[in-house]
Amino acid sequence: MTINERIVQIAKSYISITEITPNAGFSDKSFEAEMRAIGWLPGHPWCTYFAELVWMKAYAGTEYEPILTNLFSGYALITLDNFINSEFTVSQTPFTGSIAIWKHGFTDTGHAAIVDTVTSSHIFSSIGGNEN
Repeated sequence: MTINERIVQIAKSYISITEITPNAGFSDKSFEAEMRAIGWLPGHPWCTYFAELVWMKAYAGTEYEPILTNLFSGYALITLDNFINSEFTVSQTPFTGSIAIWKHGFTDTGHAAIVDTVTSSHIFSSIGGNEN
């Protein structure tokens, strides 16, 4: 299994978990404990923390694990900037297992999700947190 397939497999394992709105916690307390261990706190949007959790589990025990710890942030756009300035490839073309990051208009906020499947160069489905 490739690392990208592993990322998607891990993301899919969390699909049935629901949020206690608004960003107050999760229906699955073991998932909530994993999210808190990554750095999520009640009240915070959790899409980027979800991507971090999935990637950290997929890369656990590899040489990339300590590098990833410093790249993720609770904010999607800061995470994007961190990845742009890293050894990871950043592209506008999605691929399975990558992190898609959207910017909300002209604001300094965004959204992150894991790319699940790609049907053409710019059409894909994703699995993300804070989406329910």
